[in-house]
Amino acid sequence: MALIPDEFRVDVLGDELDANGALIENKDAKAKHFALMFEFDGDAKKMRHVLYYVLASRPSVSGSTRTNTKEPQTETLNITARPAPDTGDVKAKVPQGSAAYDTFFEAVYIKTPEA
Repeated sequence: MALIPDEFRVDVLGDELDANGALIENKDAKAKHFALMFEFDGDAKKMRHVLYYVLASRPSVSGSTRTNTKEPQTETLNITARPAPDTGDVKAKVPQGSAAYDTFFEAVYIKTPEA
């Protein structure tokens, strides 16, 4: 993903859309914690990961002069993962072939107690 979606900026970073459709970043905006679920493209084991209590910084802003290439300008944000206050869990990974693998991205994975 080259650019941070506006929905993420509003829902997680606390940016606001005004009546004209302008996206406003305010110094007093309070970012919300979120779960980050992902899989690395090219991972031979196709492991799926979740970080449970993530906080993101404001995205960077950059630009360059126009060139003959079509490389997109990208945005960068730093994330911090901490233990979830309710469980203490920081991250989990689910291997391909496990019971939770196929439905992994439908909802945040919650550990199953051992029988």
